[in-house]
Amino acid sequence: MRVFFLNLRRFSMFNMKNFNFMKKQIFLSLIFCFACGAASFAQSKLFLGADLGFSSNDHHSSFALSPRLGYWLSDNGAIVGGITFGSNKDKTTDPDTESTVFGVGAQYRMAWHSGDNFYFYLAPGVEYLSSKLEFGGTDATTSILGISLSPGISYMLADKWSVNAELGLIDFTSTSPEVGDSETDFSVNMNMSSLTFGLWYHF
Repeated sequence: MRVFFLNLRRFSMFNMKNFNFMKKQIFLSLIFCFACGAASFAQSKLFLGADLGFSSNDHHSSFALSPRLGYWLSDNGAIVGGITFGSNKDKTTDPDTESTVFGVGAQYRMAWHSGDNFYFYLAPGVEYLSSKLEFGGTDATTSILGISLSPGISYMLADKWSVNAELGLIDFTSTSPEVGDSETDFSVNMNMSSLTFGLWYHF
């Protein structure tokens, strides 16, 4: 079962597909909207929000929190930056394998408007993560570089509040563990597992 509020990105230090799950949802994400029309854009250059995600099943559980700050460079383009905190548990090992993550990232959002309150966007992004993996009393650190491309939609609820939905469509991830060889992973996701939601405040 999965529960989302705001946005979710995915990660896992032992399974790159789980990593992508938290990252895109562990992002990058990354959620945003803007005020209605050109006048609203001019008045609401900054927007503040947070990506929050949780996922749990019989094999894995994960959690991520990512405060974000965005700035509209023009009516059709915004840059968003933020930090990410997260945790993950692999229940298929004995004892359980646990990992914690800290990261920083940025995203550029290109918007196409339809009416006053609704628009579609496409967002390339990049994120750097550092993860600590703990298993059986030992730990190891891994560095992760992720590049993503995420389409999304946004709707203005009120003068200062907006919601959006984002799909973590394409991900490229490079993982460099403290011990062992580096790995790369490329994925294209067309299913609902990479869908995330967001809430933003504009000022």
